[in-house]
Amino acid sequence: MARYRLTGRTVLVTGATGGIGAACAHAPHARGADAVLLGRATSSLSAPARRLGPERALPLTADVTEQAALDEAVARAVHRFGGLDVVFATAGTAPARQATPATIDAALFEHIVDRALSRQARLRRPLRQLEDEGRRRPLASAPADAVLSEEDPAKWG
Repeated sequence: MARYRLTGRTVLVTGATGGIGAACAHAPHARGADAVLLGRATSSLSAPARRLGPERALPLTADVTEQAALDEAVARAVHRFGGLDVVFATAGTAPARQATPATIDAALFEHIVDRALSRQARLRRPLRQLEDEGRRRPLASAPADAVLSEEDPAKWG
């Protein structure tokens, strides 16, 4: 396992309050990486941050739909840990759970697409500033609940 150690590396995870996001923060952290946890509510970040510990975890409140909030979060992460190595864009959206092909409307569709695509685009600007370090390895993940309804069998395999 030594070859998979991530000591000295830093991951930033949007949607880190639970589910896919929490797992994307926990797994690299367990192998030695520092973790920057982003979520919309400070109260929701408390438990995941507490599990990881204060020395190697930085919980930050930021909404992926707000560019200024993401810029500030990346700046704070870089200040605290010296850079970013991996970014998991896992922030999802809940309204898709009630949607079916027969009931989805244009506004809900636009909301789902915005969350699924725009979060990566909004992270590009602050990450571009880190390219000169040669450490950036952005990864993206689209949570199934951002695209599929609860009843969709593809979501569950």
